[in-house]
Amino acid sequence: MVVPIGVAAPAYFSGTLSFGGLMVTVGAFNQVQSSLRWFVDNFSVIADWRATLLRVSSFRRAAAEDDEAGEESDRIVLAEGDSGHYRLDRLAVFFPGGSTRLREESANLEACERVAILGERRSGKTSLFRALAGLWRWGSGTVTRPRGEAIMYMPRTPYLPPGSLREVLAYPDPIHLFETSAYETALKEVGLASLFPALDTSKRWDRDLNEDEQQAVAFARLVLHRPAWIIMDEVLDSVTGEAHRRFLQILNEDLRHSGVLHIGRSEGHDHVFGKILHLILARTPVEPTEKVHTAPA
Repeated sequence: MVVPIGVAAPAYFSGTLSFGGLMVTVGAFNQVQSSLRWFVDNFSVIADWRATLLRVSSFRRAAAEDDEAGEESDRIVLAEGDSGHYRLDRLAVFFPGGSTRLREESANLEACERVAILGERRSGKTSLFRALAGLWRWGSGTVTRPRGEAIMYMPRTPYLPPGSLREVLAYPDPIHLFETSAYETALKEVGLASLFPALDTSKRWDRDLNEDEQQAVAFARLVLHRPAWIIMDEVLDSVTGEAHRRFLQILNEDLRHSGVLHIGRSEGHDHVFGKILHLILARTPVEPTEKVHTAPA
C-alpha cells in the first residue's frame, strides 16, 4: 500500500489527482503486483510439475526403447509335446541384471517324477519360474509342456483371490466342480480343519491369514485340484517345522501322481526329489539383443 500512495502523493497534494483517482491507482498497482507475483508464489509447484513431467517422459521413452529392443531379442519358445513329458532344452533367461541358465543342456521330466532346480541366492530363480509360467519370454531355449495336462504354479507368496474360502480353494475353477466334503478333506490335510465353518465366509484371506496359513491354503488347493504337474518357486524353502513336514507328506501321499518341479536353494528336502538340476547365474549383464549360447555341462 505504501509504494503506490508514495508515488501518486505529489499529484494528489497538487490537486491534479482526486482521492478517488488515488485509490484507483493503488488498486491498479496491486492487481499488477498480484499478477506478477503468481510466478514467484507458484515457483515450487511449477518446479515439481516439471520434474514429474520429465520423469514420466523418461519412463515412457525407456519403455518404448525396451519394447523395440525386446522385439529384436531372443524369446523362449513355449511348445506343446506328448502327454506325460515336460522338457527343458538349452534354457536361458535374460533379465535386467544379467542372465541365468540351466547347467544341464536338456532335462526331461516324466509323469509323477520329482525334480529340484537348485540355485544360489540372487541367481534368477524367480525369473526362471516366471519363464516357465509363460510370464517372462526374454531368453533362449525351449520349454515343452505336456499337451492337455493341467499345470499349477505356486509362487513364493500365494495368490488368494478375494471372496469366500470356498472360492479361494476352487480358484481358478468354479466352486460347483467340487463337493463340500472335498473342501473339508483338503483343509484337514493341511492342518486348517478349524476353518471348516468359514468355507462360505468372504474375507480378505490374504490379510487375515499369516504366511504359513496362506501356504497351507495353497497346498489345500493342490489337494483339491490334484493337477498333473506342479511348479513351485522356493515354496518348500519358505516353511519350516511342522508345516514343512506336512507339505512333504502331502507331496508323497496325496499328490504322488503329480509331477513336481521345485525351484529353490536348499537341499534339506532333496530326499523327495529323484533328479537335481542346477541354475547358473551369468555374472556379466546381458544386453537384450545379445545371444547367449549354452554349452553342454
